Amino acid sequence: MTVVTVHVDDVNDHSPTFTFPNLVNNTVHVTSSAVSTTSPAPGHLLIAVCQATDADDGPNARLTYEIVNVSSSFSSSDQFRLGRTSGRLTMRVGRAETVSGSGPSENTTFAIAVRARDDGWPSLSSTATLYVVVVTTASIYDDHYWRSFTEPASGTSNTQHNHRSVFYTHFLTFDNRL
Repeated sequence: MTVVTVHVDDVNDHSPTFTFPNLVNNTVHVTSSAVSTTSPAPGHLLIAVCQATDADDGPNARLTYEIVNVSSSFSSSDQFRLGRTSGRLTMRVGRAETVSGSGPSENTTFAIAVRARDDGWPSLSSTATLYVVVVTTASIYDDHYWRSFTEPASGTSNTQHNHRSVFYTHFLTFDNRL
């Protein structure tokens, strides 16, 4: 009797696929008060956790993350941090230069290109864009900005009612672990 042992290695034939951000869900809103100079202390606010998967096995499926580009006229090179293995995206807060829009009711949008790269050979990668919108407090309470209307049920009047149903909550998380 002959015993044959076959060992099959995974070939790195799949690129990472982003589950967040993706084409359908790619925007995070943060209140301006969460990133203002009145924050409890300078640090970094957890904005989002970028996630990708890879259909390969072993090292070919192990992912690392990096920021490729940040597009905004208000950002500096160290405005955002991305955890290399965790995908945790944080934004610098509690400093005067964090966000400075041109008006009290102007929102600031950052387009952050994020890359997920596997540890395979050759290494494969994917890039996704996450939009971080810093919403000014004036915009949150502006009836015109957040106006939504209900459609009347059949047989009722055509009067439309303005509802304030948008809630913004920010979580201050000061954590040096990425």
